[in-house]
Amino acid sequence: MPTPIQAYNRTKKYTTNIVALSAVIEFAPNAFGDVVADVESEAAVDWLLRTPTAFRLYQAPADAPVVPIKVVRLPPGDEQYLLKSGDGTAFDLRPLNDEQLHEFCKANNIVVHPNAKGNTIRDKIVAALKVEA
Repeated sequence: MPTPIQAYNRTKKYTTNIVALSAVIEFAPNAFGDVVADVESEAAVDWLLRTPTAFRLYQAPADAPVVPIKVVRLPPGDEQYLLKSGDGTAFDLRPLNDEQLHEFCKANNIVVHPNAKGNTIRDKIVAALKVEA
């Protein structure tokens, strides 16, 4: 069974040649705009995943619409960890554990120390997103 692999941070068709395995893998944008390939060889999958900044296992985005949430009251000092967008949707950083926070940072190109924990990571996320806005 093929394994879906994403060519991370790519937007156009992409071909990679794994000389050691005599494998040529062609990645192409899918309906979501993600550049992916179904890789048959487990050796090729292992080879690609050795470069986590370029390739990763692919999971298609959920088709479920984002439902706006309403926050009635937050504990004092915690409101900064509720990321709000202009369309009324919000994302709460508080329930995420350290591993999930690090993944969020990777996915959004936010640099944090690998040993950072909890609110230290949350503070970096909030600061990085304020600069982008």
